[in-house]
Formats: sequence, C-alpha cells, structure tokens
Amino acid sequence: MLIRLLSIVGTIVMLWVGGGIFVHCLPSLHLAAELAVSGEIANYPILTGLINTGISLLVGFLPGSIAVGIASFLPKKDAHKKEL
Repeated sequence: MLIRLLSIVGTIVMLWVGGGIFVHCLPSLHLAAELAVSGEIANYPILTGLINTGISLLVGFLPGSIAVGIASFLPKKDAHKKEL
C-alpha cells in the first residue's frame, strides 16, 4: 500500500516539476504564468504559490499524458518470468 501511494505521489510530483520546467523555458507560458499572478493576487503569496503550482501541474499533465499514452502501446515485459 505504501509503495503504491509513493508511486502515485511521485508521478504527480514529476508532472509538477516537468510542467515547471516547460513554464520557465517557454517564454509565452512564462509570461502567461506571470500574468496569472499579477495585480491584486500578488498581495497573497500563498494564493500565488497555489496558482503557480496549478499552472505547472496542468502544463506538465499534457506531455505526461502523451508519454503515458505512448507507453501504453509498447509491449510489456514480464518481470517475474525467469528464463533457464
């Protein structure tokens, strides 16, 4: 149960970090993320952090789901099958 939970949390964190990399490397996404937390919202640091986290997670979800879709079509290896 613990391993399953760690794999789910780890996957979410990888999507979040990957999305953050995309947001900071692509100028249009970076500008959109900055605009999303400008103005009055900038006075609430917790809210700006949550918005930035959400943007990074959403941006990371798109390439992550594409990768999962591609991987689902690849043949699976049987890890428990031993050859003699």
